Amino acid sequence: MGLAAAVLLLVAVLPWILRGQRSSPLMVLNDGATTITVDRRGNVDSFARLSDSDAAKVRDALVSQQLAVPPASRRLPRERTAPGELGPAPFRAVAPLATAVLSDRPTLRWTPLAPGATYVVTLRDQVSGITISGPRVQATEWVPDAPLTRGTTYVWQVEGSVRGHEAIAPAPPAPPATFIVVPAARPSGSRARRSHT
Repeated sequence: MGLAAAVLLLVAVLPWILRGQRSSPLMVLNDGATTITVDRRGNVDSFARLSDSDAAKVRDALVSQQLAVPPASRRLPRERTAPGELGPAPFRAVAPLATAVLSDRPTLRWTPLAPGATYVVTLRDQVSGITISGPRVQATEWVPDAPLTRGTTYVWQVEGSVRGHEAIAPAPPAPPATFIVVPAARPSGSRARRSHT
């Protein structure tokens, strides 16, 4: 009788135990406004509800510790160091540079020009040529107010100003700061059937 009661108790409690394990995140990834969690079983969950394909890509990247980069981002110009140059310029663009970004509102970052400096970021859509300028800010980062177009390459530059001194980054002859916004994932599953009326 005691064994039967123990089995019934186990059957009743097991789903709660498993649910508790599933909800306990092993890893939490923050990508702008999106939060992606990975539990101890390798299940991927996101407040943005990733497609099965994107969840598999996240899981593969975590297991292999390598990120698959879209082919288009491999053609973006890379930052180069001139011979004899000791390091990066004091005022420079930091990120994103020659890469692909998941968020359609990525955070653009740069090094400070000087204490008290203010900055204006300019973004240009490489396809349409449309230019977006941000407001003057004192922080060394800025997020676009509206979502950028997915699958599009952008060039960006930041202008710093302090006590009448102005500088831009990146400045020629350095290559421009570029990034591509990762295209939206195609809906998973079968196509919706057309209704015949």
